[in-house]
Amino acid sequence: MWIWSTQHPSNINIPECRKKQTRVVGSSPMEIMKEAKKEGYTKVYVDGGSTIQSFLKNECVGELILTRVPLILGNGIPLFASTNNQPLAHIKTMTYSNGLVQSTYRVPPTIV
Repeated sequence: MWIWSTQHPSNINIPECRKKQTRVVGSSPMEIMKEAKKEGYTKVYVDGGSTIQSFLKNECVGELILTRVPLILGNGIPLFASTNNQPLAHIKTMTYSNGLVQSTYRVPPTIV
């Protein structure tokens, strides 16, 4: 597992049982994707609003999976603060018996 952070790795609290399989990285999204590809990864999981925005802005996202959980969370922070309103291309939507809905979209190269 890689953790992308602007903090020094010593400031990241990683449980002892996860330390051997965890790496803290602080390089750009492009550099992270190059390194992941070099290490043989074909898919990565990116999470967190500002992190996702950075990867979108650097055109490091080819496919976006949005999972909606039917919970009322109140007033929160928007996941995607600003885009140029380009539509995402819908690929598929799956629903699950617990109410979860998961949609996959193709992201245009210049979404942000």
